Amino acid sequence: MANLLPKLFSVNLTDPESNRSYTISVTADEAKRLEREQDVETVEALDPGLNFDEIVDESPKSTNEDSVFKWPHEAILMLLDEYRKEQSDLTSGKISQKKVWLKISDQLSQSFQE
Repeated sequence: MANLLPKLFSVNLTDPESNRSYTISVTADEAKRLEREQDVETVEALDPGLNFDEIVDESPKSTNEDSVFKWPHEAILMLLDEYRKEQSDLTSGKISQKKVWLKISDQLSQSFQE
């Protein structure tokens, strides 16, 4: 299953007056924006004591490709069947999509526990 969380980078900021270091986590887009000169100048104008030291990739790395779960054919068919049963609720907006997917998940769990 694909990683749904955004890739995070660690940005280290140092306050030269107090010599304190601050580490913040930002997305790739935010890191790029922080690297741009005009944004750095804007940050320095707000607090001239902050310096950008380095940007470090903090995203979890997938080390084992064997950990990918492969759905059995029967489970896929059951998921499609449950989806079709709940499709009107998913598209109507009367029930939140989260609740509908939880209901589908519960049905699948119950079916495979029997």
